Formats: sequence, C-alpha cells, structure tokens
Amino acid sequence: MRKIYVFHQGKLVEKTEEMIRDEALRAPFVLSDLPGYISPVGSGWIEGRASRREDLKRSGCREVDSSEFKRKG
Repeated sequence: MRKIYVFHQGKLVEKTEEMIRDEALRAPFVLSDLPGYISPVGSGWIEGRASRREDLKRSGCREVDSSEFKRKG
C-alpha cells in the first residue's frame, strides 16, 4: 500500500486517518444555485440568487426570516 507523508509541526510524518478526516472537514462548501421559478409578484422568470435579489429589490419585497414566525399551539 502506498503511504503519504506530510510535514506536521515541522517534522515529516506519515499521514494518519485522522489527518485525512480533518482535511475532509475543511473542504470548501459549495452551494448550488436556486432552480428557476416564476416570480410571485408577476415580474417573470427568476433564475438564480442574483435574479431573486434583483426581483425582491425591484418589487419592494424582502425575504422573511424564520425567526419572525410564531409557533401556533
């Protein structure tokens, strides 16, 4: 089996499973764009986050935060 070595705290050491897991946790998180939809305010087709922001601004609307809702019950 092939071994991988890295510099860790100034020394050349064999890469451990823990180091590999830690690297996976630090990987960049990529969020896909929103799927297209018809604007509820009637301004046409909205494709992606930038179009959504422009549509909200143009129509004088804003996104509702989940903390604004009161739970019924």
